[in-house]
Amino acid sequence: MSTIIYERRTGSGEIETHKIDELSQRLLVYLLINGSSTVDAIQEPVGATSKEEIETRHENTLGPDAAGLTELKPGNQTLDGGVPKEYTLTDSGKTFVYTHKDSLSMPADLTEIAQRVSRLQLWLDELDQRVKNIERQVEE
Repeated sequence: MSTIIYERRTGSGEIETHKIDELSQRLLVYLLINGSSTVDAIQEPVGATSKEEIETRHENTLGPDAAGLTELKPGNQTLDGGVPKEYTLTDSGKTFVYTHKDSLSMPADLTEIAQRVSRLQLWLDELDQRVKNIERQVEE
């Protein structure tokens, strides 16, 4: 996958350029599909090696102080009374994903599902061929 260059106009009218790498792309797609999520929920499906990797992408690449494609918001209260922060897409983030949907890197879970579907399709094709062979033998 390649890096996507995203340009954003600042409040002062200047144009900032942001490089949206593969991990950042998977993060954006994940948030569009799954909605607001905590860093714990996001890490494995997008293939991040650590929570810090997600946090760094938000701070330096995707968040309000960078490309403005993601933001943090308070999540649901936990049983212990804590309120975890959840990552979510901004309107610009949603537009970015829809605009670049054909070239974005997919989260790991979607890739795995696609591979499973492909294997199942091959298995069904093989099974269908075996049934046809049996039917031919019965007719003879």
